[in-house]
Amino acid sequence: MAYQTTVAEARLILEGGFPQSNVSPSSAAGISRGGQMFRYCSSHSGADVSGSTGFFAGVGAQPAVSSGALHPNLMARHANNVGMRVGDQVMIVESSAGATPGAVTWHTAVSSTFNGSSNTWAATNGYNVSVSA
Repeated sequence: MAYQTTVAEARLILEGGFPQSNVSPSSAAGISRGGQMFRYCSSHSGADVSGSTGFFAGVGAQPAVSSGALHPNLMARHANNVGMRVGDQVMIVESSAGATPGAVTWHTAVSSTFNGSSNTWAATNGYNVSVSA
């Protein structure tokens, strides 16, 4: 099973701020800095999603503060980019096509393929996000 936006998308349901004004949203500074909530409703169970490293393909936030080739105003956004960051909360709702319709599980985004130092990133790749079990 894989994340396919043609079937179901992760959607931002609550936008949150960051507790320290001097911390860049894209700094990946730690799990305590997340502040957004996302909803994902599909036939995937919470175990399906958390059991797959980088399940949410391309949804990770791109650099927010940068210069040069990585500056967000200088590059195209990946089509799946919904701005998910490490520490954000993700609610998984299993649809009627799943094994347990209506089951809801909460997870935390625990990693992203964004490392903040690569200038070889391409908009067609995006940043993949993994969530907690």
